[in-house]
Amino acid sequence: MPFNIKSKIHQMIETMAREGDPDDNNLNDIEVNLILPRAYQTRLDYVVCKAETEALENCRRQYGVFMSFMCVEDLFHKNTCLLRNRNNEDVKDDCSEEYIALRSHYRLTKDPKTLRRMKAMILPKTYATVNLD
Repeated sequence: MPFNIKSKIHQMIETMAREGDPDDNNLNDIEVNLILPRAYQTRLDYVVCKAETEALENCRRQYGVFMSFMCVEDLFHKNTCLLRNRNNEDVKDDCSEEYIALRSHYRLTKDPKTLRRMKAMILPKTYATVNLD
């Protein structure tokens, strides 16, 4: 008997694209336990701690194999920033509100750009390139 196991990413994307009431502000289990924490972590990395993340990425590109020895200070600064902001309720609320607004807009219009923007919230490398205005 073959198993039909979906990855977390596939579950999140299916949940985002699901039809429903645009005015519904309730979040289901997948949104609460998978999508919003991932969106929050991505926001911390690429918006709140942007300078520290860029410094660490530049160091990793510069030193390559030796990055574990050479980038300790940059990694420390990034982790300090993440720890300092990990319980920031304002950022968590902003992520939730942005996700609910995007989900409502997508459910109303079925606009593929909105779905791409929602996916960018959980896929870190694309988040930095999406225009958030």
